[in-house]
Amino acid sequence: MGIITDAVSSALGLSSSGGWEWQSHIHQASFCGVPFGVIAGEGVYGRRVAVHEYPYRDTVWVEDLGRATRKFTLRGFLIQDSLVYSAGDVFSQRDALVAACETSGGGLLVHPTLGEMTVYVPDGGLRIEEGVESGRVFSFTLTVIESGEKAFSLVTGTTSTSSETWYQTLTTTATVTLAAITGEMNSVTGAVKTIKSTVSAWKTIFSRAVTSVTSMTSTVSSLYSPDSYGRYCRGSDTPSGSTASSLATWLATTDADDDSILETIQACSVQDRSAAESATAVLEDITSVSGAVSAIQAVIITLAEATGSDTEKIRVMAEIASAEDGTYYEGEAANAISAAVQALIRTLGAGAMLWRLMQYSPGGYDDAVLVMRKARTVTETVLLLLADRTDDDSYDALNAQYTQFVTHWQTNYLSQQDVMKVTSRSPQPSLALANRLYQDASRADELVQAVSPVHPAFMPLSFTARNT
Repeated sequence: MGIITDAVSSALGLSSSGGWEWQSHIHQASFCGVPFGVIAGEGVYGRRVAVHEYPYRDTVWVEDLGRATRKFTLRGFLIQDSLVYSAGDVFSQRDALVAACETSGGGLLVHPTLGEMTVYVPDGGLRIEEGVESGRVFSFTLTVIESGEKAFSLVTGTTSTSSETWYQTLTTTATVTLAAITGEMNSVTGAVKTIKSTVSAWKTIFSRAVTSVTSMTSTVSSLYSPDSYGRYCRGSDTPSGSTASSLATWLATTDADDDSILETIQACSVQDRSAAESATAVLEDITSVSGAVSAIQAVIITLAEATGSDTEKIRVMAEIASAEDGTYYEGEAANAISAAVQALIRTLGAGAMLWRLMQYSPGGYDDAVLVMRKARTVTETVLLLLADRTDDDSYDALNAQYTQFVTHWQTNYLSQQDVMKVTSRSPQPSLALANRLYQDASRADELVQAVSPVHPAFMPLSFTARNT
């Protein structure tokens, strides 16, 4: 063996004299200050992964969850009056090592080759062997787990804006749908016929959505918040449409009378309804697969950017994302094409809902909780649909939107530090409570909006309000 070792060392350019000596790089092993000798050791390394398997798919999708926990096993010994490490009575050495392993919290391990590290000893991590034949030597096996600093799991942050993630969902789902339909269709004519038949089942939902988001009531509510009583007061829900934005700016600066304002609002509503109806009508004249996908995108975008209130648009998009069409088509290819179109519509509906939610301001903590629950139910249903279809790209795009929404919502509206519990022995007027809580009676309307009492003069005996 020595000859072989010398030959290998010579081949590698190493020698026992003047070369690299590994012995000089070995650390004296110890745990919590208790030294010991090491015979051998091993480490376990790798990555944490989640393996996702899907029906009728030969390959799996492996999701990387970060570096795996490092585990080390040292086979060592304790010896009476050691000349290698300074130690005395072997029984005292054993007792000290046992006490160190049973002490609460982590301990400092000096690994022979890896150096210092903070570790924890799990249940059964120290096993000591002793016997008559061993004499003054106690052999043991020490298993430890490397530990880092105490930290809590955080949602991966993103620098993307809500518009950027919404655009990513739009483009990704369109690409995936085109590829899915192209791979299944036997002819362009047959595919277009199936798409038109599928879309026709959604006409009622689209028509109802157009009416909801472009009605006069919805338009006015987007310009005047519930707590605004003057005609020149702008609402807290900022309109998103180009027409709505210009109208809101005009309302804030004009001295026009009521009739003029109503005429302008009516014109805005008619304009948006015309645009939405035109986008919906295009669905009846589909001549190509790409044209069908673009037409569906146009309908969702037009509805999401209409003048109507954010509340109404969020409700409409949630309805679109939750709708299902169980129509059965003759032929496997036709059913696959129909399923791809439905997945596209529902995914875009969920994406548009999340996009509008990023621009929505809840009426209080309780409203924020209810909105969060509804959004979670709708989004997770669509994500499950995409997972069942093995549509990883669309899943990732929509999930990125959902993660961004959850982070935004929890940070701004669901933090328990920003709310307080208000109790009273008898019903109090909102003005009195606002003055008591904030020393600002003008915030009475804020309390009314958050609580929705029967009358502002009789607030509930107990409710949740913002503490700042």
